[in-house]
Amino acid sequence: MQLMTVKTFLGCTGSRSRSRSRSINVLVLVTHIHAVLSSPCPSSMMLIQRPRDRCIQFGTDTADWVNAQEACARDESALVKIWDDETYSLISNSLDIKNYYWTALTYDFEHQVFRWTGDDQAAALQVWFPPRPNSPGNDCACLKKETPALKLFPCEVPLHYLCESAPEICPDGNVYGPTCSEPCSPFCNGTDGKCYKLDGSCVSGCVPGYQGRHCNTS
Repeated sequence: MQLMTVKTFLGCTGSRSRSRSRSINVLVLVTHIHAVLSSPCPSSMMLIQRPRDRCIQFGTDTADWVNAQEACARDESALVKIWDDETYSLISNSLDIKNYYWTALTYDFEHQVFRWTGDDQAAALQVWFPPRPNSPGNDCACLKKETPALKLFPCEVPLHYLCESAPEICPDGNVYGPTCSEPCSPFCNGTDGKCYKLDGSCVSGCVPGYQGRHCNTS
């Protein structure tokens, strides 16, 4: 889809324009391939880097909120928590436009506060939180593609759901790869220099003077 967008935008005639279009198309393709190859998440999941690296799974089946939470737990993940505007937009824009998806946000009607599952404290209010309900019953929050705010539904309604998990790390955290035998970059930050199993990108960023997910650029 990115390639088609670039071609349509350029829309020029003449050999120079066609050559420039091809060059930009190649650049976009290479950038896309690099992003895919350098992700610490499985190919079926999307990487979110704010406020920490997380792998997002878009559920293809439906369940009520409790069963959705249990389905995520069976895969060693949890319903997704959305921490900021950028993450909200990124996830929302990636959804199937026809479906609603459960999140980890619930509304405690007795105390009149929103909470993220597993958090005892009230959630910090965000502009994309749903309006407070006037009566109990609509207590679980879901997300729909390109909508400005979450929506509260009865928790018993079967919907699709979003699971999140941390990217996998080898037992010996300073190696990566299918057999956990490739050394992480020596410039990974942290006392143990951990990197992710799937692609070797550094968990805690780079030591000063280096950059990139693999900390291989000075």
